Amino acid sequence: WSFQYEEASETYSLFFALCDGAGRNISADAQVDVRIVNGDALAFDLSREIEAPRQLVSNLPYNVSVPLLTGWLKQAGSYRAMTLMFQKEVAERITAPTRCKDYGRLSVLAQLTCGVAKLLELPPECFTPAPKIRSTVLLFTPKTEIPAAETLAKVEKITSLAFGQRRKMLRQSLKTMPDLLDKCRHLGIEPTARAEELPPEAFLQLAEN
Repeated sequence: WSFQYEEASETYSLFFALCDGAGRNISADAQVDVRIVNGDALAFDLSREIEAPRQLVSNLPYNVSVPLLTGWLKQAGSYRAMTLMFQKEVAERITAPTRCKDYGRLSVLAQLTCGVAKLLELPPECFTPAPKIRSTVLLFTPKTEIPAAETLAKVEKITSLAFGQRRKMLRQSLKTMPDLLDKCRHLGIEPTARAEELPPEAFLQLAEN
């Protein structure tokens, strides 16, 4: 099925087709193995229930989009790609660069595990009834080398501390970390820097040392 919308004198067309594992279109009258699961998406482990290779495509329920994404990013190596739609403001947090107000924990986790590309932005008029927000579709392509789950858990703890007090210097926001100043000196990280100044790789280094 397909639909069109217009924005700033430009017309965009989207076409959606059901495909098999090789990417071949499946006709509407073909026999297709479709399984509908009535359950809690936050508790459902797609990597266990669906055979590889897996591609995840979803118009996410916006109220739980962040915990859903966080769980999938921790299993990013299980997917070939993830095409997901978010509220525009959440998408901006995911793709934010350093040194901006939207850069935070979600930016670090997403960018450590995946290459993230913005595919398109959808205005409210694309939906019925029209919401009061704009939406953005992002493509997540897992990196060839993804940090281990234990390391990502440490990254989450460190970023929680650092961005929980984002206006404070690292020497203050991360003061509970053992040997913080020695680690910063060894890694070439300024302890007087603030969380939003550190790239994702710097948080990974802190987690690994």
